[in-house]
Amino acid sequence: MSGPKVVRIVTREEILAICEQHLARLDAAIEGWTESGKRANGIYEADIAAIHKRRDELRALLDANAFLDLQKAVPEEIKFLEEDAQARLAAAIERAAAERTRMRRRCAAANTVISKLQTAGKVVPPQVMSLLGEIAAGNDNKADTDRAFDDAYAILAGNNATGVAQERTSEIAARLAAGERSTSLTEWRAGNLENDEDERLKRIDNFIVELGSLGGSNREIFEQRIAAIGSEPSQARKRLLIDSLVADLADATRVARENNHLLAKLREQLAAVERFNSEAARALSADLKTAVTASNAAQAKELIASATALVTSELNRLAAEARRKAILQGLSSLGYEVQEGMATAFAKGDAVVMRDANTPGFGLEVNGSPEAERLQMRVVAFAPPGVPRDVSRDRDIEVQWCGDLNKLKDFLASAGGEIAIERSVAAGAVPVKVISEESRADNAVNQSAHHSQLKTRQLPNR
Repeated sequence: MSGPKVVRIVTREEILAICEQHLARLDAAIEGWTESGKRANGIYEADIAAIHKRRDELRALLDANAFLDLQKAVPEEIKFLEEDAQARLAAAIERAAAERTRMRRRCAAANTVISKLQTAGKVVPPQVMSLLGEIAAGNDNKADTDRAFDDAYAILAGNNATGVAQERTSEIAARLAAGERSTSLTEWRAGNLENDEDERLKRIDNFIVELGSLGGSNREIFEQRIAAIGSEPSQARKRLLIDSLVADLADATRVARENNHLLAKLREQLAAVERFNSEAARALSADLKTAVTASNAAQAKELIASATALVTSELNRLAAEARRKAILQGLSSLGYEVQEGMATAFAKGDAVVMRDANTPGFGLEVNGSPEAERLQMRVVAFAPPGVPRDVSRDRDIEVQWCGDLNKLKDFLASAGGEIAIERSVAAGAVPVKVISEESRADNAVNQSAHHSQLKTRQLPNR
């Protein structure tokens, strides 16, 4: 199959640019993972050091020309970081929410105990009442809390607990107030310090903590609503307010999650766009930085789409430039006459025709759109119009071109690139394209940046 061919070109520069994009996105993912972990108090310096070591190992794949391994490993590492960040955040939220629930229960229990002591007219030592007041205000110290509730229970049961040994206090059984059934201290603790009247309160605790961990700006408003519900005297209205609060918190938390995901993607896109120096890239980088710095996800989807399109365009442009340079260098090394102006014509998508110095009367035509991965390459002959063709000779030249193509493959491979034949026509199956000397001269003038006679030049080796 030595006739006209459609080939796909991949250069080392193109592969390097893709790998560098992967590494830039990984750096952004590591930054986001670190910020998330620190914000949730769920990350340690050893964790950060391990991730940076892993990043250096992936960078080493680039230095070792293990391009495919890098392109496979980096997306997997980014996915791991995203999942790990979510797991650490979930664990931190669970711990903080449990502590919040514990505090809320103790505040409520302290207020209840103070009310019962006052209603019962019990004589309460100042230090016990002071401790209960601190607990009710949310200033909790576990040792003091346990002591305060033990003493308060003993007083309500009709015993003066001041100075009573802890082991004796834990055995006290009495009534909390007149008419109440007998209950142990353990049962009283379980009923007042461990259980919620409404499980929705635990959901509220989880939502509030998660909202804070995600940087939700409206957490303070929800805290005020929680305080208002706590002072609501009507139980029926209280239940309605709790239902409304749970629904609103669920919605706010969902939005905060989505915004955090979008901001993470914005950071990745910023890292990718910053690698380019075009005017459009600089302008978009500024917009992305503003959005990331302000944690503004309002235009995130639009910015992400713009960044994706720009990165694709820039990579295609750089890749096309590298392909044109590699092809012209390779053909020049094989003896094809690469002339001034050809690179410019190539970049415009014009067909480029060059003579083969080793085979007088023949040459090569290379055709393809400016940023296409695929090019059509075919043997051409230079002859006056109307001159009969030697079909056998044309076929021999096409077979010879097949050998040149193999040499071109080796040239690109030595530079870290590759060329693949995607479509080929058998030698002689299609007549060799004939270009008249007159049109060849006109074409050369058009391809040149000068109007003087073209001079053959050899492109520098890569």
